[in-house]
Amino acid sequence: MQVRQHALRGVRMMQELSEWACIYIKYLQTFRKLEAAYDQMLQPQKRQDMRKALEACMGRMLEIRHWLVRASAPTAKGSHCSTSHSSSNTTHSFRQATQPL
Repeated sequence: MQVRQHALRGVRMMQELSEWACIYIKYLQTFRKLEAAYDQMLQPQKRQDMRKALEACMGRMLEIRHWLVRASAPTAKGSHCSTSHSSSNTTHSFRQATQPL
């Protein structure tokens, strides 16, 4: 019985990770669109508002990314080497994704 519950928890966790990864991707797409609009904006008042939206989007992306890295990290002892490797890959892909086009 406990094995089944543990397996179900693992499946739920993977589904949650998948959903949050999709949300992260949507925030990333939104960030890119906001960034492009911000670069083209000429009016200073609108530019300030766009900046606030960009900062809010970046903050939320960082929160979600931090949660995804923590949630996907293995908890077994001795597996911290793979954890640091996966977070460096995430950071690297995040840097690539947020570079201006």
